[in-house]
Amino acid sequence: ARHLVASAAEVELEWGGYDHDTPGAASHTDGPANTRALLADGKDHPAAAWAAAYTADGHKDFHLPARFDLLMAYLHAKQVFEKDGWYWSSTQCSVNYAWGQDFVNSNQYYDGKKFEGRVRLVRRIQLST
Repeated sequence: ARHLVASAAEVELEWGGYDHDTPGAASHTDGPANTRALLADGKDHPAAAWAAAYTADGHKDFHLPARFDLLMAYLHAKQVFEKDGWYWSSTQCSVNYAWGQDFVNSNQYYDGKKFEGRVRLVRRIQLST
C-alpha cells in the first residue's frame, strides 16, 4: 500500500529507446525499477532523464509512474491531470512501444517510443501495513 504524490510540473517528451528492448523496464507496478532500468540502459530516454534530474520541495525520489500507477491516478485523482493528450508510463510494451494513459476516458494504450507525450512524475510514500 502506498500514496503517490504527483509532480507539479509536467513536460512533453519522447519515451526514447525506439527499436530497442530495455531489460527491466516492463513492470506494470514498479515505476522506480522501470525508471532505473531506463537510466542504466545506455540509450537516450528523455522522460527517464527528466525524472532523474527533477527535484521538488527537497525530494529527489521522483520517477516515471508504472502503468498501474497511472490507472490508480485516473481512478482517484484524474482532476489533477490534463484532459487533452495522454501521459507516458515507465512500462515498456515492446521494442517500439510503451504504455500510456488517457485521462479523458480511462484508456490505456501503447504508442511509439519516438513520439512525444505528456510526462508527469510521481514519488511513493509507503504506508505501513
